[in-house]
Amino acid sequence: MIKVYLPIFVASAMLLGTPAFAQTPRTDVVSKSDITYGRVRDITPGQKVIVDINNAPDKTYDVNDRSASVHIADGLKVGDPVKITESQQNGKKMFEVMRDTEGGVQHGDKTKSEEQRK
Repeated sequence: MIKVYLPIFVASAMLLGTPAFAQTPRTDVVSKSDITYGRVRDITPGQKVIVDINNAPDKTYDVNDRSASVHIADGLKVGDPVKITESQQNGKKMFEVMRDTEGGVQHGDKTKSEEQRK
């Protein structure tokens, strides 16, 4: 008699117990990051930065923008090459403007010294 009911009991336990182990969706998902390179055109420390993007319109990042989270690296000045990382977390846009030290990437319009080297 146990041989008859044991498979039924195991199958029932597996079917009823499976939802308990189901994964819940994550709410803190970060989207894939977009990376853009440019050169600082204008900066107001602690407030906003305007970045010149090569062959594209300039981008402005404002720290006081409530619809986005903006982090601007300390010590940036006009003409510095920067790397902008754009992502989205919980529906809120996130921007990180950091100095680019890797090199080998086109950064916005050339500076006057780069133009004169030609």
